[in-house]
Amino acid sequence: MTCYTGNNQYNTVLSASIRYDADGNLLNDTFHTYTWDAYGHPSTIDSTTCGSNGTCLTYDALGRMVEKSVNNIYTEVLYSPVGKTAVMSGQTSSGAYFPLPGGAVFNQLGTGSRYFWHKDWLGSGRFASSIGNRASYFDRAFAPFGETYSNFGATTGNSFTGDTQETISGTYDTPNRELNPSQGRWISPDPAGLGAVDLGNPQSWNRYAYVGNNPLEYLDPLGLADCLYDVCVSAPPPDEVDPLLSDLGIFFGLGSGPAQGPDGPASGTGPCMYMLRVPCGGKAANAANNGNVAKSVTSQCLAEYNGSTAAKGVQFFSLYHLATDLRNAWAEWTLLPAGKFALAKTASWISGQIGTTEFLSVTGGTSGTVIPSATNAVVDLAETGAKAGATPAIVAGTGLDILANAGCATVGRQAAGQMTPLPPGWNP
Repeated sequence: MTCYTGNNQYNTVLSASIRYDADGNLLNDTFHTYTWDAYGHPSTIDSTTCGSNGTCLTYDALGRMVEKSVNNIYTEVLYSPVGKTAVMSGQTSSGAYFPLPGGAVFNQLGTGSRYFWHKDWLGSGRFASSIGNRASYFDRAFAPFGETYSNFGATTGNSFTGDTQETISGTYDTPNRELNPSQGRWISPDPAGLGAVDLGNPQSWNRYAYVGNNPLEYLDPLGLADCLYDVCVSAPPPDEVDPLLSDLGIFFGLGSGPAQGPDGPASGTGPCMYMLRVPCGGKAANAANNGNVAKSVTSQCLAEYNGSTAAKGVQFFSLYHLATDLRNAWAEWTLLPAGKFALAKTASWISGQIGTTEFLSVTGGTSGTVIPSATNAVVDLAETGAKAGATPAIVAGTGLDILANAGCATVGRQAAGQMTPLPPGWNP
């Protein structure tokens, strides 16, 4: 007798209390009861009245859980560019995580105890040692889907493939979904729906399956797509790596190279997004297609930017524009200024012939009887201001142009699933 429906949901054979909502999110799985918001996030767990009982969750504009109330006791989650960084009670930290070279993590509990988390090939914290006396703090093993066993020492601080349990004990957090290790699957379906289906992979039809039921080789840092650990180890190129960040095992940017897994090369090549030595994107086999999506959306974004009136003003002063689009920019930086200078000199010469040299203040003539001295002073001041403002204008124009191009590149990577979330209005 099967325990699942045709949609891969649990049925009442397991328990009469199991229920799902119309979107496929679990409402009751015998472990907890849930309610969900319109964006597919759990909003309450085991709560009938927020502030009185159970867990109530608050999310920021990026869909990250930033505050929770447990029986009216509030804690907050602090994020940094490397992801979840600390759990706070107001302005007081109760636990913080900092990435270290080689994939280890420095964990500080409040203002006191400090430990090193030592991770396995999937990024799971199996052993922790005290910084003070190098003694063991915990030593544990993980079953394939994240259940702990053979635990020695502390039972807190579970970290499976780098994901921790801040939302509720017993459930691992990713930016988009919650993984229940006891069930070995997600408690909500893949938000991509049929878009996540690969006709050549029957496991992809199960929208609740964790990494295609192959958790010893794959991981899913976003809760959106399974990927090999350390995909594209030969990428990104050296010129796209920050030396300091690379020492910490953190790589931002795109690179290309053969996909590499724990057992050697995998199929497919293409760009990868690195973050704490874990690629935040789709499967290696789909990496090339992800790169095409990124390029297409980036090009669309740049086309809209380059065609705007604001961009014309910014790019007129941008050295970045001159360096990256010399064919179109050289006229603005050479012919156009040269033409304006020649025109000004011609007008200056003509004005000198008719005694109005002081009006243009270029040749330094003395025809002060034609133009009042007050007018001359204003014109002279304008010329001085223009000369003084040229350098700041070039610096500002170059900086704004670089930011605009970097923003479009980010939008492209987000559209390809290499970063998250995607800004509103951009649909690849």
